Amino acid sequence: MYKVDNGSFTSDYIAAIDWALRDGVDVLSLSLGFDDCALYDDAVALATFAAVDRNVFVATSAGNRGPMHGKIHNGIPWVLTVAAGTIGRELGAEVKLAGGGASVFGRSIYLGSYSTAEAPIVFLADCSSATEIRRRGAGRVVVCHVDKHTPGDPFANLQKNSGVIVGAIIISPSIIPDAALYFTFR
Repeated sequence: MYKVDNGSFTSDYIAAIDWALRDGVDVLSLSLGFDDCALYDDAVALATFAAVDRNVFVATSAGNRGPMHGKIHNGIPWVLTVAAGTIGRELGAEVKLAGGGASVFGRSIYLGSYSTAEAPIVFLADCSSATEIRRRGAGRVVVCHVDKHTPGDPFANLQKNSGVIVGAIIISPSIIPDAALYFTFR
């Protein structure tokens, strides 16, 4: 690893990139850049051009001044510039209860459209028991209340049973973790 401190001179950045190229690296990951600098005056841009010319993959950070237009500090066309986004994963969802019953609106983590003729619903409190989910939730939509005090890992318990249950409705006052996004139901 080649490390250059934040308060270093531009020549230190160039020297680190040159040293890495001499050592034969395949990838450069640079979390640095110069704001308000023309491409032809940007020392990092010029040094990374030399790296790309030697078939080295270069990734740089976009900076921390966004999300306003024109605030990226690494608009170098020959490198991959990486940034965090502000697009939320909250998608609207509707659950329609059978027999002309009510509709329940909420947020979903499922991007597609899912429909089943009718599936019974069972409330399993906090889904802290994978065995209970399997025993009482088979062939049903499982409803759980999950918060920061829920014991165990309810999302892992639901995932273990994703081939057994029809689906899950999670009532939660907080954001559902990304771990919940990695499984689908039968």
